Amino acid sequence: MRIAIFANEIPSTVFIENLLKGLADRGHQVFVYGKYKSNPGYQNYKNITMGVDPETKWGRLAYALQFLFKLLFTNPKLLFHVLGLVKEKSYAEWIYKFNLYITLYSWNLDIINIQWAKTVYTLNALIKDGRINTVLSLRGTHINVSPISNPQLKKNFEELFPYIRGFHAVSKAIVEEAKKYDISMPDRSVVAYPAITPATYDLFKLSHTKTDRFNIISIGRHHWIKGYTYALDALKILVDAGVPAYYTIIASGVLPDQLLFQIEDLDLHQYINIIDGLPHSEVLNYVAQSDVLLMCSVEEGIPNVVLEAMAVGTPVVSTDCSGIPEIIEDGITGYISQACFPDSIAAGLKKVYQQDASERQQMILKAREKLAQNHLIEVQLNHIEKLYTQVLNNWK
Repeated sequence: MRIAIFANEIPSTVFIENLLKGLADRGHQVFVYGKYKSNPGYQNYKNITMGVDPETKWGRLAYALQFLFKLLFTNPKLLFHVLGLVKEKSYAEWIYKFNLYITLYSWNLDIINIQWAKTVYTLNALIKDGRINTVLSLRGTHINVSPISNPQLKKNFEELFPYIRGFHAVSKAIVEEAKKYDISMPDRSVVAYPAITPATYDLFKLSHTKTDRFNIISIGRHHWIKGYTYALDALKILVDAGVPAYYTIIASGVLPDQLLFQIEDLDLHQYINIIDGLPHSEVLNYVAQSDVLLMCSVEEGIPNVVLEAMAVGTPVVSTDCSGIPEIIEDGITGYISQACFPDSIAAGLKKVYQQDASERQQMILKAREKLAQNHLIEVQLNHIEKLYTQVLNNWK
């Protein structure tokens, strides 16, 4: 198959890069278009093709003129078809969309997999045109939260979901949430849970050396949806109860004033360490060395960091948001706490703190079994290939 992965940046997130490289390893022709941020490491893949958005005003103009003159003589029908689709009034929007559309159409694709639901309207005319099959990936915040805070996004979903030919959802819960925009979309959906690579799976360590501190770690951006305010309240509960807790947050960007004030107000300075982002490999090392991973979000899909913690042998305490109960069985593969309730989060953390070595190892092994069933990259690729095949068979 000829498959485009539309994620708007090159390289994209770890899980999207794993997907496109996995598809290439299986012999598919994979195409990716977006802004070039750094070397994506595609040099060993002859079947991955990049289309790079020049970003600058003059760069985009040069890119467009190159296609205009080429297609005017080689495929004028395609050129005028795309010109008919791109109707944006502002120059900046028109030139970006023209370059994107003309690139995608010229690749003669079977499938375009749009990775971020919030960007779906960028391809509105292409989706409705129907010449290329479109698949939309449904993840966490983009479906659970963004349409609530952004009414226009809700309208976009209601307008475009009926035209999209396949949906890849990261959990069953996401499908249930998304069907409010198109009641028939579950019939065109496949659940392909997030996955980890064999390299991450091989970092597993069953043995664990306890230290004088109970090391808690959270990974994720500074945003209210991540629930850090509740985590800090839970930390205060543990400290006051005499638990030698130490909390590390790895999150890129400036720490919000709200959290700074809360740390000051609760007098937690000596119990917390906030790190401004790290490379993925270093994040994994931090997770592997911690006593527990805390995922305290108000809403999520299924965060990769939860799967990675399970893979490397670190117990997980997570709030009960969205698809989490599909991967964590409370008391078996981890502990589930009630979102937005610090007492419940603290209770989950305290259970991990009180585990003996045998209980910890049993939970780690059960979590690893769960990963092997649904969350290895090969399993994910099987489900996504199944979806692509269904779409092609249904829209020949």
